[in-house]
Amino acid sequence: MNSIGAVILQLVHAHGVTMQAAGWLEAFKDISIVIGSFVLASFIPKMGYKTSIVIGVSLEAIACASMALLPTFLVAQIFFIIVGVAFALIKVSVYSSICLFTTSDTEHASFISILEGWFMLGVCSAFLIFGFFANNLHWNYVYWVLFALSIVGVALALPAKFHGQQVQHEAQKDTVARSFIQMISLLAKIAVLVFIALAFSYVFIEQGIINWLPTYNNYVLHISKNMSDYVTALLFVGIVIGRLGGGKLMQYIHWLKVLMFCLVFSIITLLALLYLSALVPKNTPEIIRWTQFPLAVYLIFFVGLFIGPIYPTLCSSILSSFSAKFHSAMTAIIVIFSAFGGVVGARVIAIFFDRFGGLAAFKVPILPLIILIVFLLPYYYLLQKQKTASKLS
Repeated sequence: MNSIGAVILQLVHAHGVTMQAAGWLEAFKDISIVIGSFVLASFIPKMGYKTSIVIGVSLEAIACASMALLPTFLVAQIFFIIVGVAFALIKVSVYSSICLFTTSDTEHASFISILEGWFMLGVCSAFLIFGFFANNLHWNYVYWVLFALSIVGVALALPAKFHGQQVQHEAQKDTVARSFIQMISLLAKIAVLVFIALAFSYVFIEQGIINWLPTYNNYVLHISKNMSDYVTALLFVGIVIGRLGGGKLMQYIHWLKVLMFCLVFSIITLLALLYLSALVPKNTPEIIRWTQFPLAVYLIFFVGLFIGPIYPTLCSSILSSFSAKFHSAMTAIIVIFSAFGGVVGARVIAIFFDRFGGLAAFKVPILPLIILIVFLLPYYYLLQKQKTASKLS
């Protein structure tokens, strides 16, 4: 799913696709996630979490085989539609099932952070593999590797046991209309609305940077097209360490303090990255070796490190404020508005990149970071009220 950044760069260079046209790939993925989550949220508990995961991973296998065989812009659009639906199936199932084997808010937050850390480790590995195939074979052959991993995923999921029979039994009693009303009722809560604004802002930042970082590396830092995939992996390594480390740290320090620290240093690090990027001469020859990289490259890791813990912690905080029967609907809301954030973030960065250049485009994420800082404390107090109301009801 997060191979969009690498695919954009390859399509722009190899197929003559414009940056603005390539920017629509994010919309194909995220709109399918939105529709998939909205339509499937009420069916997933009825089908069972394991069944939904198996179907989702099977769809990924089909999509990867298609991209490996015919890597055109049209196939890329279809690929990201299929992957978006698969992601909706898998994420709603996985997030909804976490409450089945965690016993406290702290454990829930820590587990989601670690889970998202492993997710980003997979994304990081994908960029390294993309770089290898782009340098040594053909860039789209990487999808045969992802196809094989999807088959392994299906094989591992089939014998797995999910202890969610009670949730599934309760879901059988609900009609689709009742499940839909349940989701809408969550949107009437102020804490959920503030969470949506925070999640939207974060994913705007993350997807905007992820999708356009390979192009930023190439156009602004003058790193070669193939090496830019390896450099992008630094961002994901930072996010992985940030999420795994943040999950552990939050066992000892309250998540609110951890997030506030991360947000402040995210802004400082991003500003430093932009300043050092501006110092790179425009006539710099294409860089093909690690020893030639400008200092700005290494700050990419720290941007990932500080933004890493933000999203999983926000998701855990809102899920933990509701009982298990609301988790499927709440996860669908998380996925839907996160997808909207990704669509808007990628499009805005694409427009700024195309019209004003990479430095201007990468100044845009500073605004949503400020929004996160401003609304984080009010959000925390709203959560406390929501938890109190849930216990009373």
